[in-house]
Amino acid sequence: MRIEHEYQRQGVCAHLAARDVHRARLFGKVVEEISIAVFDALVAEVMSQEPYRAARRVCWIVDGGTIHRGQRAIDRIEIYFSILQRKALTPADFASQDAVAERILGFQDHHRAVARPFESKFTRRDLQQLLQRWAIPHDQLLENAA
Repeated sequence: MRIEHEYQRQGVCAHLAARDVHRARLFGKVVEEISIAVFDALVAEVMSQEPYRAARRVCWIVDGGTIHRGQRAIDRIEIYFSILQRKALTPADFASQDAVAERILGFQDHHRAVARPFESKFTRRDLQQLLQRWAIPHDQLLENAA
């Protein structure tokens, strides 16, 4: 979009969300600032509900923010946020933070209604191999890369 010299930023809002890929359930909220307390509140909201409350183990994949960019990150963990950005936030031209929040939460409601589980090809064995690779000491990783 073109931005004229009269353009004024209306502030920032953040969408914090969790998605259960096996059940196509979505939890989320729009906040003015992401913090540990806000994240903890989202985790508490999810974990207070079944089947998560009674589960022996719940795995969370957490986005580290702007460092996750590009196709590999989208393929691994940012599927919902990629969809949100492409379907609801493009072009990013909003009159206010409230308008952004309204659009995000409206899309979230729509996604809850139409989302279906998807089949992940990432297996328990893949996870074990990944964890083993991460367990290699840093200096050994550098030797293997050479």
